[in-house]
Amino acid sequence: MYEEREQRESQPPKSDAARDKETRYDLTREELPPLDKESADKLDDTVDQEIEKPKAESVEKVQEAKSRGPSKFAKFMAKLRLAAVSKFPNLYPPFWGAGIKVEKISKDFSKIDVKMKLSVINKNYNGTHYGGSLFSMTDPFYAMILIKNLGPGYVVWDKEATIKFKRPGKTTVRASFEISQDRIKEIKEAADRDGKIEPRFQAEIRDEHGNVVAEVDKVVYVRKKEPKTQ
Repeated sequence: MYEEREQRESQPPKSDAARDKETRYDLTREELPPLDKESADKLDDTVDQEIEKPKAESVEKVQEAKSRGPSKFAKFMAKLRLAAVSKFPNLYPPFWGAGIKVEKISKDFSKIDVKMKLSVINKNYNGTHYGGSLFSMTDPFYAMILIKNLGPGYVVWDKEATIKFKRPGKTTVRASFEISQDRIKEIKEAADRDGKIEPRFQAEIRDEHGNVVAEVDKVVYVRKKEPKTQ
């Protein structure tokens, strides 16, 4: 009690303007009439509308952006990445970081040969090839083959992948990814006819002795782009 009194006495006296302001606030607060239920509901609705308005505007902007599709800059960057991977694949950071090396790409871009050496950057706890690196070396190649051969009129994505490990990888491993021109033609015709198709592929990863280290099953999504409407 003594401490509270001492604290109040130690505070500087309030100015006349500050006291008048407090008095006006108290009078205003007392003079406000209580809101009836209808007025309170209207006030709540107004507040809710003001809160929801920015959300609705944000949703409209997102939908508008989706309707426009990817921006010119996004399309340019996608083409640039594909060109970099196809012309200088071994400089692509995800490959380089895992020790994955593209040995050969056929002239018609229908076959890609890949290898991966066993090193300190991709060894697992047992001293053999890390499973994630084995999976990574099979990741983009079937989709890349289709993107390059089908052209810009088609949307191509990796949709599904499973890997079965057969034996430990203790040496340099290799894998080949190939889609024949006849198969590419079939995929194109099916996409043109049905709008989309999900072809399946299988690749084997082998060690230097020809033993199968892992089998990978891939599903690729291919869709024909809709013509732009003016």
